[in-house]
Amino acid sequence: MARDYYPLIARAIAGLDEKTAEARGVVYDHARTVLVGQLRDANHGLSIGLKELDALEEAIRKAESELSESEGRPDGCHITLGTNGDACT
Repeated sequence: MARDYYPLIARAIAGLDEKTAEARGVVYDHARTVLVGQLRDANHGLSIGLKELDALEEAIRKAESELSESEGRPDGCHITLGTNGDACT
């Protein structure tokens, strides 16, 4: 079973000073590069590698979806990545 990369991605995005698409893209590209390197070093089979990469891409899609939802909310409302909830101040 593939790992859940969402908590890792959510923490990385939450730690960005500016959560621009460009900054998030750098985080996502870095995560992909690290994962591919780990899969190569561990000499996992293609099937396992593809499942792990798919799990990472799913985590990225989920993070982007939550961020796009929060952009459409009224001022003062936001989604905190990784909490499955939102907050209005």
